Amino acid sequence: VNTYSITNVAGTPTSYALSGTLPSGITFNTSTGLLSGTPTEAKSAITFTVQAMNGAGSYTQTFTLTTLY
Repeated sequence: VNTYSITNVAGTPTSYALSGTLPSGITFNTSTGLLSGTPTEAKSAITFTVQAMNGAGSYTQTFTLTTLY
């Protein structure tokens, strides 16, 4: 698993939101913005969006994930 970070130019994000459907076995942490787990199904090119938020606003980044099972 590769790591990523989303930073907001107005400060550190305080929460995160995910739009899209992750493969079974993968979870998203709304406090840290991190994905974790072990996929239980193979999926190719799943696109999802992570939004990082704080009191100054929000920033959105789109990712593509491929899982092997």
